[in-house]
Amino acid sequence: MYGLSGVCVLVVLWLVVVRATFLGRFRRDDPESGVSRSNHGNQGGNQGGYTRIDADVDPECFMNSSQLIADNGYIPETHSVTTEDGYILQIFRVRPKKEKSPVAFLQHGLTSSSDTFLLNLRSSFPFILHEQGYDVWLGNVRGNIYCMNHTSLSPQDKEFWDFSFQEMGEIDLPAMVDYVLKVTGQKKIFYTGHSQGTEMGFLGFSSNPDLASKISLFTALAPIARISYAKGLIALLKEFVDLEGVLYWLLGNGQFDPPSEVALYFATKICPEDALTRGLCETLDALASGFDISNINQTRYPIYRAHDDQSTSTKDIIHWAQLLRYKRVQKFDYGSGKANMARYNQTSPPLYDISKMRVPTILVAGGNDWLGDTRDVMWLIKTIYPSIVKVLFIDKYNHDDYVLGMDAPKQVYSPVLEIMGAFVNGSKGYQFLTNSERMERLGTVDLGSLWEF
Repeated sequence: MYGLSGVCVLVVLWLVVVRATFLGRFRRDDPESGVSRSNHGNQGGNQGGYTRIDADVDPECFMNSSQLIADNGYIPETHSVTTEDGYILQIFRVRPKKEKSPVAFLQHGLTSSSDTFLLNLRSSFPFILHEQGYDVWLGNVRGNIYCMNHTSLSPQDKEFWDFSFQEMGEIDLPAMVDYVLKVTGQKKIFYTGHSQGTEMGFLGFSSNPDLASKISLFTALAPIARISYAKGLIALLKEFVDLEGVLYWLLGNGQFDPPSEVALYFATKICPEDALTRGLCETLDALASGFDISNINQTRYPIYRAHDDQSTSTKDIIHWAQLLRYKRVQKFDYGSGKANMARYNQTSPPLYDISKMRVPTILVAGGNDWLGDTRDVMWLIKTIYPSIVKVLFIDKYNHDDYVLGMDAPKQVYSPVLEIMGAFVNGSKGYQFLTNSERMERLGTVDLGSLWEF
């Protein structure tokens, strides 16, 4: 009735109304204060989390990553990484069973945090990795609840929010990897990214050979590089790319914060299993990630919602809208030849050539993933084919199932761990093709029907 543009306006206005109505129900403490933002016993200062107001709610809704790790019986560590441009990133470690264990590093997606990987109790991937003998680390990127500090800027400064996934892949990721390698004394890590965490890998590993040399294996859950065919709520934003000022007006000219108070209100009041409004939550998630939530543990749904919708920059959201609109993997477009020239010394934003990536890679894709459409995944396979170790395709999976799905341990983690083990053990019993062999095979296979290599 309203067209795509009208629908997008209505969605954004709905979010604005929700924020204005429910802002006072939950709050986050001032990130500038250095005071813990949770009353569940943070250790070590500003670790994220939320102030609990309603006592009749599962405590996990209010736990930060450190607390989620401890609550499952493991020993958490909190570390701070300072990037070359001054952002202070808080990352977490599940203390390993023994020193010098192989390192597994997990990176979250868009408007998310390290919490995402820790929400399915001991079926969560970090805990499974730990039990298999890995030294597990969880990354966070500038602008989310764990990374609101800077050596000279405040989140109240517009300049603080001048970033997108471009800086996350080019600056945050190398800083975190180098820090982890320094602490552990290892030379390489196993990198697992989800959603935007995979984009960070594709950009970082293809443009930074030194970073790529430090990655033993890249596991891309819900792989996203080009997103020409993405659909759902995020696809609506591409209608406003040519009206960038409108997007900044709608989303905020700095921080994009959904905000966390609203996420908590939805988790505790709108989304509980017995709530009459539960269907609204499920519909919104489906519009964002893909329909069919049958693989989600319904009793834990409020916990998932409470930890969803972390902040990022409006620029990050707009960068994704640009990729949708222009159907190519490129750096941020500043909107004019003059502005791009000032940033890049050329009138258009440089393209990322991810075909240059030479990191052994597992792609785990789903047929019901609205953000990682199978046509974009097929393009990705063709583009990085020499690096592919295996492609796992799970027909029913939507964008969240890789980290929240009840059968993810069997469908995803088990086959991934088998390949990781082959790398740890020097590839014993596992056959890897050389780049030349892969390129020769690429010309002979039917990629339209081949998903498992």
